[in-house]
Amino acid sequence: MHIDVVWLKRDLRTRNHWPLVKALQQGPMFALYFDDRAWWTGDDMSDRHRSYVDTMLRYMGKALASQNIPLVVSNCPVEDLLFAITQRAIQPRLHSYQETGNAISYTRDRRVGKALASRQIPWKEYHDICVFRGLKNRDDWQALHRKRMSKALAPALGRQGPSSCRKVIETLDSLFREEQFKSFHIQANYRSKVEHVTRIEAGCQNEEDSADRVMESFFARRSKRYLFDISKPSRASASCSRLSVYLAWGTVSFHALFQRTLTEIRRTQDKGHQSQMRAFLSRLFWHCHFIQRLESEPAIEFNNINTEYDGMRESAFCQDHFHKWKNGETGVPLVDASMRCLNSTGWLPFRMRAMLISFASYHYNLHWRRPALHLARQFLDYEPGIHFSQVQMQAGVTGINVPRMYNPVRQHYKNDPGHNFILEWVPELSSFKSVERYEPWKSVNSLRYPLFGAAPDIRLRQARQQYSKWRKNKCSKENAHKVYQLHGSRRRQSKTRDRQHVRRKLPTPPTQVQMEFSLFES
Repeated sequence: MHIDVVWLKRDLRTRNHWPLVKALQQGPMFALYFDDRAWWTGDDMSDRHRSYVDTMLRYMGKALASQNIPLVVSNCPVEDLLFAITQRAIQPRLHSYQETGNAISYTRDRRVGKALASRQIPWKEYHDICVFRGLKNRDDWQALHRKRMSKALAPALGRQGPSSCRKVIETLDSLFREEQFKSFHIQANYRSKVEHVTRIEAGCQNEEDSADRVMESFFARRSKRYLFDISKPSRASASCSRLSVYLAWGTVSFHALFQRTLTEIRRTQDKGHQSQMRAFLSRLFWHCHFIQRLESEPAIEFNNINTEYDGMRESAFCQDHFHKWKNGETGVPLVDASMRCLNSTGWLPFRMRAMLISFASYHYNLHWRRPALHLARQFLDYEPGIHFSQVQMQAGVTGINVPRMYNPVRQHYKNDPGHNFILEWVPELSSFKSVERYEPWKSVNSLRYPLFGAAPDIRLRQARQQYSKWRKNKCSKENAHKVYQLHGSRRRQSKTRDRQHVRRKLPTPPTQVQMEFSLFES
């Protein structure tokens, strides 16, 4: 007898879920979520993440129960549970999505893979995003991306037969009565006869429907101002997709969203709206591009992508500066408002995220690792591959990207001229005159608000000089080329398209948008 086990990770959904579909086709099956305590206590995880996953597990328990699919949530290691199943003359087969996560999940997956191989227990991994294991360089990545994204989506999840469901529940209850399982915390979405197995509280809201409503509103209305408002902190929440959280935890399939975006681009007759959605498509392309960096080099979670930047900031870390930065008390309005907003809501538009790391790196000269961990704990949409790649880009330690040195005063003038965002999160500035809110250190009321010290533009000029000196004296083209071969995008910019967008007075979307779209458009 076989039992198929679907290991749920960051793919908490029932739609377009190949492991669930395939396991159900092959015979008796159940779903398993490993409540990994080591993962949850990692430096990059927080109660904010835990709360969202708990909500999704309650929903998954109810959704899978409606399909006669048992769900078990336990801190018992995956391999121990599967080994116990084999002792009952039952052959388990494991299904899951391939995950590119942090070092803890990477070590866990390697441990599970090695243990299952020693017992000849098959483990089939599926793919939802365009990240490729064992990739030596990026030369063929675009072709691989196109091939994977053109594949069919998974069909709707069927219903498990009552007899198969009954066999699985009887097997699980038999296992959980054993002494070795009594020390573990075990929950299930069915009524177990084992005393220490508790029932998963049923979720009252269909989380996948919630994600679908957000998606529908984006494609129908909100995406029309996507490029115009993407950097505006007071308007980005309305015009951005707001799907990043659902993508990060797998409530929405990346594959399905990518194909849906292509369909919407082809469907619309409004050229302006089409341009906005093409820009969104480019972000989906970069989503995989950055996760591939972590897959190809897991060490970038801890170390500089380009080792020639080692020592540039590590020894100069100032705890007082870090404390002010992470609490939104730097004395620079847009920086403080952005951090306070993030700490409160768990979300920020990309430009403000980039500015926070740029400020920590260049204005405060902080090495990126500790700021990255703080932001990871705050971002509800934390995706390790994107996060650590982007942090290192903004900190200027890749050697293959133009340094992003954001001037927070200039960003304030450009993206929040009416001070709506600033006054919402920094009410101390409400008594300041409008012109003083940009640079409060110049005001006679400056004692009512923390002082930054030197003017940000002066500090940024000093940081630029220091960075240029380091790059000139320490960095080589040869090492940058090695980084490029493994991590660099193979896309070229098109000046012609840029000029066309200038003539139409539209914000210039990244050129790779049109290139990526043409790959899939017949």
